[in-house]
Amino acid sequence: MRQQTYMTSLDSVRGLAAAMVVFHHFQIMPIWANNRWFANANLMVDLFFVLSGFVIAFSYCDKITDKQSLFDFQKKRFWRLYPLHLLMLMVFLGIEVANYFLAQIPNHITLYQSFTDNNITTFISNVFLTHSLGLHDTVTFNRASWSISVEFYTYLLFALATILSTPKLRIPVYAGLSMLGALVLIAFGTRLTYIQDMGFFRCIYSFFAGSVCYHIYAYLRERNKQSHPIVTIALLITAIVAIVYGNNRIHFLLPGVFSLLILSITLENENSIVNAVLQRKPFRYLGKISYSIYLGHGAVWWLTIEVLLNVFKLPTYLDHRGWVKFDVSPWLSIPISLVGFSLIILLSDLTYRFVEDRFRIKSKKKTMQSPVTQASEDSPAIEPAFLDIVIRRDGSFESSNQKRKQKKQGSKKRIKKGRSTLSS
Repeated sequence: MRQQTYMTSLDSVRGLAAAMVVFHHFQIMPIWANNRWFANANLMVDLFFVLSGFVIAFSYCDKITDKQSLFDFQKKRFWRLYPLHLLMLMVFLGIEVANYFLAQIPNHITLYQSFTDNNITTFISNVFLTHSLGLHDTVTFNRASWSISVEFYTYLLFALATILSTPKLRIPVYAGLSMLGALVLIAFGTRLTYIQDMGFFRCIYSFFAGSVCYHIYAYLRERNKQSHPIVTIALLITAIVAIVYGNNRIHFLLPGVFSLLILSITLENENSIVNAVLQRKPFRYLGKISYSIYLGHGAVWWLTIEVLLNVFKLPTYLDHRGWVKFDVSPWLSIPISLVGFSLIILLSDLTYRFVEDRFRIKSKKKTMQSPVTQASEDSPAIEPAFLDIVIRRDGSFESSNQKRKQKKQGSKKRIKKGRSTLSS
């Protein structure tokens, strides 16, 4: 019997990237602001987009064939993203109200004025996931949710492109859309890190690069091609150097580097050192709750900063950009950051179990009622926030749904065989 393993490496990559974004958004601590890696870790969002493009293409490029399957796909994406987004939007509305009343307290320090950028107009656009489609001059409420806004509508663009193209034309169509996103960014002279105005095109650029990456992976896998850990490590070092030392032009090339990195990881042998590390339980756990980490960490950091400023009264200063920073040593910054990160993990575990997972199960039950989706659920499929692929030694793969189905069919055959033996 051939050995099998669950390929969770890409999910672990997502979890590690989410952790980098968490510390990037705690730059009020100089230890993270002065570190070039964490200062530029907002580029991990482009890695998220590439990963989503890869796994969505893997899951759905052969399933979205008509209006009904498009509707089922978009509905499933909605229930995957929206419940947690809406919950955190309500949390940040509560933060806005709390910040307003706290500002009325004498000598209480707040870092911003309530209900300026976060107002009724931006709240409504957040409700409809349009808040990062160029409607506003800045990110609002839960700032991290800007990427959820643009990714939701990129899903729709993917579905339309898949329906309107034949299988042979999908690589050029996806590649063309990726190039279109890149060209729009270049034409308007924007950096890859711009979000509130050009975030949609930034997502298109990286997402469809990931979709092209999947088709290259499928082509090479059919021919039993494998990558080597040295190639993966070299690409990883390239990405790190580009993030840390690269300028805006170098950063613009990162979606391509990320795509090659993902391609190399997925083509590696299941027992390679890179996959062995990425499949460790702590990394797999980070991957499982990565969406909750990403959307929920801002609320924890707000509470942490409030306590540090007004309870412990840590000293502050203004940096060269006029941003507030805590005037503390690294020996104090690191423990404080780790405590905050631990609280983020705790919150993320709760929101994963009681929001993400619960609504995902409900959405699956709802879509299972559709004959189109019923058939698709029996095919290899993965959720972008929880990769679940079985990789065989020969390089082929199947989903855990297929594996369970085969086991069920095998058990039925054994039962029938036993019955026939008894009757004879």
